[in-house]
Amino acid sequence: MTVADRFPTMFKLPKKGLIIFLLVVFISVKTYMNNKNLKRKAKVTTKADNTHRNLQSQRSPAGHTCLINIHGLHHSGTGTLRRAIVQAMGPELISEHVDTKAINDEGQHIQSVYPSFVDRLNDPTICGVKTHLTRKLGRLYYCPELLDTVDDIKKKFTLFKDWSKHWDMSKPYLVQKTPTMDVALLEQLKVTPTFHAIIMRHPLRWFKEGIREINLPIIWLDVWSHTLEQILEKDIQNFAVINYEMMVTAPNEVLPELHDMITMECLSGRRASEIENHDNLAKYGVTPGPITTWDSKEDFFDEQNIVREKSLWFKCNRDAHCRELMNELSPYMSKFGYSWDPDNFFLPNELKPGSKILFSSHNLPSLDFVKKMKSLAWKYTSAGNKEKLTKT
Repeated sequence: MTVADRFPTMFKLPKKGLIIFLLVVFISVKTYMNNKNLKRKAKVTTKADNTHRNLQSQRSPAGHTCLINIHGLHHSGTGTLRRAIVQAMGPELISEHVDTKAINDEGQHIQSVYPSFVDRLNDPTICGVKTHLTRKLGRLYYCPELLDTVDDIKKKFTLFKDWSKHWDMSKPYLVQKTPTMDVALLEQLKVTPTFHAIIMRHPLRWFKEGIREINLPIIWLDVWSHTLEQILEKDIQNFAVINYEMMVTAPNEVLPELHDMITMECLSGRRASEIENHDNLAKYGVTPGPITTWDSKEDFFDEQNIVREKSLWFKCNRDAHCRELMNELSPYMSKFGYSWDPDNFFLPNELKPGSKILFSSHNLPSLDFVKKMKSLAWKYTSAGNKEKLTKT
């Protein structure tokens, strides 16, 4: 049977009628395909919208859910800061990650969006590091390469969904802590008002298993010079940099101030500097409470830590390269209240009077100071200084 036998009507049409018939068929097919594509796109959009609505519906009734990210180097006080913030904000108002079966209940281990610090250590190329030399290890803490891999709305909601499995979403404040400096990364991934609490500790008063003590200052310098640069360049909206030493020696001054800062910036959804003054807290019905039950002395005056930290000074002072770096770093350390004296390493009187918070979104570090600090870091991390550094 021929085509003409199967469709006799079509072949009996005059030439002009045949052209019109084929045109109608073409338009009909095209319309059908367009409608099909629109339905597919609508389905994807609806799925994304539903995900957004589901996350919104899980938030507190007041609609003021705020995420607090805690950042810092390893064993620099991130866990202490988390406990302090929970106490300061009120356990009844804040939900933290507990009983997650992850190491120290850290957020980096209970998400699927970006590589953890261990992942970066196992494969430094993730962060553009081709060697395991100490001069490059600091880069693993802030890993700028990740900023180009997570600019995706789906990844933002995936991260929040991963973390929300371990939070009580009925509470207005949510907190996660991870010993990295992924400040710009988590700012880029935020889907809810976010506050970054960043803990700083003396260059010789933190440690990471597997890193030799005399290499701690170079990593500290690299990480902090970059973090302060990120704060200035990446428009980190809501943050505070807190001295660990100040927090544990004067908690009743530091924590109420931090409480007020978090509350104002989270509720306003914009920089605290845009709020007229401290009294605006009353407008939101917020009454800061005193810090009465958290004992910081157990964290700060641990005898074993003091002995270990003093040994760090001895080892660094005995090593010519470590001693040279610390001498060059001293003028910058003093701006943070630190000294190169093991018996008097924190000098709070050297800091600016007033706020007990070192830096915040309305008290930024000096651009000139950060540039000079960054230049010193480059001097010690550049390839030309390879012979001065010790492998881990």
